[in-house]
Amino acid sequence: MSVDGQLRPALFTDHDRWRRVVFDFPTFTSFQRLDDTFTGFSSTIGEKDSTLTLTKAADKNWKASFTYARPAPDQLVLDGTMDAIKFNYS
Repeated sequence: MSVDGQLRPALFTDHDRWRRVVFDFPTFTSFQRLDDTFTGFSSTIGEKDSTLTLTKAADKNWKASFTYARPAPDQLVLDGTMDAIKFNYS
């Protein structure tokens, strides 16, 4: 995972580092942190343009936008912005 272009090592003390992204439902996406806690978002997946948009029910003005790629069947790459921070996750 990289944040603002800098590699972010997988430290268990890093509360903002993601372990995995979970797509249990087409309209809901969860991020699992390294400490195994989860945070969830409403999501919209744009299959035609390979986009993922996240929103929060409690804050109608909050939005995160990503593009995604599937370079292999078991690999997902997310590239985008959340909370004004540029993320690349693979």
